[in-house]
Amino acid sequence: MMNDKIGFILKVIGASALVSIFIKFIGPKLLISATPTNALIAVLGVPLVVAIALIGRGFQRNDPSSTNY
Repeated sequence: MMNDKIGFILKVIGASALVSIFIKFIGPKLLISATPTNALIAVLGVPLVVAIALIGRGFQRNDPSSTNY
């Protein structure tokens, strides 16, 4: 039980480190102009994807109160 939590935390830290390395070294090489539209896409893109995934998952989950056996 405790190893699962530690493993999950290590995976999150590892993923965060990879994203930060990508942003630091590869990000400046991308030719993306600094426009308000690109800033909005960068700021709102990830939360929108997560929201869509959670909404889709909510529709797929089985309702424990249902009596379908």
